[in-house]
Amino acid sequence: MKLGEKIVAAEERLEEFRSQVADIIKSAEDDGRDLLDEETDQIEALEGEIETAEKSLKGLQSAEKALARRAEKSVSSGGRMNTVPARAAVKEKGGALMTKMATVNILAHIQKKSPEDVLRERYSHDNRVEAIVKAATTTAMTTTVGWAAELVEDDLAGFINELEAVSVYGAMAARGTAIPFGGANSITVPKRSGSGNVSGSFVGENATIPVKQDEYGSVVFNRYKAAVISTFTNELARVSTPQIEGLLRDAIVMDTGDMLDSVLCNPANAAVAGIRPASPWNGAATQASAGDTLDNILTDIRFLTDTLSAANAGRNPAFVLNPARLSGLALLTNANGSFVFRDEIASGSLMGIPIISSTNCPADHVFIIDLADFGTAFGTPEFDVSDQATLVMADDDGVAPTMADTNAVSEAGSLKVSDAAGTTPPTVVKSMFQQWSVALRMVLPISWGMMRTNTTAYLTAVSW
Repeated sequence: MKLGEKIVAAEERLEEFRSQVADIIKSAEDDGRDLLDEETDQIEALEGEIETAEKSLKGLQSAEKALARRAEKSVSSGGRMNTVPARAAVKEKGGALMTKMATVNILAHIQKKSPEDVLRERYSHDNRVEAIVKAATTTAMTTTVGWAAELVEDDLAGFINELEAVSVYGAMAARGTAIPFGGANSITVPKRSGSGNVSGSFVGENATIPVKQDEYGSVVFNRYKAAVISTFTNELARVSTPQIEGLLRDAIVMDTGDMLDSVLCNPANAAVAGIRPASPWNGAATQASAGDTLDNILTDIRFLTDTLSAANAGRNPAFVLNPARLSGLALLTNANGSFVFRDEIASGSLMGIPIISSTNCPADHVFIIDLADFGTAFGTPEFDVSDQATLVMADDDGVAPTMADTNAVSEAGSLKVSDAAGTTPPTVVKSMFQQWSVALRMVLPISWGMMRTNTTAYLTAVSW
């Protein structure tokens, strides 16, 4: 049993002894009597066990601290450290387990070792990673019901929340309704249709209480896959575990956020069957900005907020805009030279409505959405690594050369290796083998949608 497991077992054993003492005392109190002689003897025996268990736990914790000090000394002296303390005091960020799974997979491929060997070398202290690897059909795809599946589900939820700082999708998912896919290909979420009414009524004495009926519909979240590939040189394998985790984590978070936002923040993106969900603003109310003056800006804001009000929405509204538009508002002055919105924007809101700001949002668009009606579903990501792949170094940002015609990678719109030279400008084709690099591919099951219609709106041609 590893040190971390021993500490957990010792804590559980100590808690069990304490619970037994509490149960004996409670039994006597419930019966309204004093402790019996045999109960007193049991408590004395248990107190001896508690004392022994406390000493054992203290010894294990002292050993853990010694390992932590040795690890810190190794890092500060520049030495390479293959493992970290069993129960490091540093609070893990969301997605830490997912990053460790990716690390195991990429190092196993680079070093030509089995995932189990890499696991023993790098994460022998973390029995959570071991449980996930053993339960998984591949190193980073866990669907087995039980402890490992729950670990991955919780960690993925944390990863989605981590996107909040860099991604419009992350911020919206954190404030909306998030639902794990689990093993399902689709999730049906019930919703009120809006035409029913089950409100109470004032009723007089001996009068008939009215019977009312509500009406419900549903929203189906189909499983789509969002995928991205990042490349790394083989020098990555030469760094220590904390460093490689940090590099992979930053790459995954940034790439995933950019990829999701490219679809989410483009109102032209309609749903493509079997490929992707629609942008929440596809088909939403829209109009061009009225202009750059204060009156124009107030007219623009009024249009956005009135759209939600007309739909009886606005329980959890949010503005979504580019930092350039945020700066324009913050610098706007009135006739007296006073900054109109500066203080409010500094607090993260506009007209009392929270702001989501990201460079992934088009600079000339300003969006509004009621996040109470925004739902997202996600599943466990899969990681694959290759040092033999040949990649067409094109993305799906809608600018030529692009991986697809409509920012969705359909078979017809895909850019093949043989097509790369014919694009304008010619697309770079990169061989992982020739450049001594590796490609890490992440495929993330994901979907989103609006629970109700008419709860989004946006402006175009904004230049505040």
